[in-house]
Amino acid sequence: MTTYIKTYDLSKVWPPKDALDFCYRNNFDVYKKTDDHEAGGLIKSQLKESLSQDKDYLIMAHDGNKWTGWAMAYKFDCRKEFQAYVPPRQRRKGIGTRLLKKACDIMGRVEVYDIDTSNGFYKSNGLTRGEAITGRKLKVK
Repeated sequence: MTTYIKTYDLSKVWPPKDALDFCYRNNFDVYKKTDDHEAGGLIKSQLKESLSQDKDYLIMAHDGNKWTGWAMAYKFDCRKEFQAYVPPRQRRKGIGTRLLKKACDIMGRVEVYDIDTSNGFYKSNGLTRGEAITGRKLKVK
């Protein structure tokens, strides 16, 4: 099935309610047991902060029928960072890679979190732990 990517520049446009509902329902915090992630609310709290300050980018994946994943691309101090969440039932379909590529297209270079849950994903896309990435460094699949 095709994955469509929709980007919301939060300084210019507010995402639709169904997109935000998806983000709040699907994050590390909700799937703690599956994702074995202690700091589950990080990506959700970044979304809340970005929305409250009308800044950064929300990147959504959609399959034509429903939302299938989401990501944040944002500036923190002097760094450009990336976080993504794809629900367990949607993983290994290239959705996270599409979100990461879009973040690189927007920001040029992003840094990623060193999180056990995500390290396999980053490694499969050509990153090492804690590394910054540009679109040129993504593995071609």
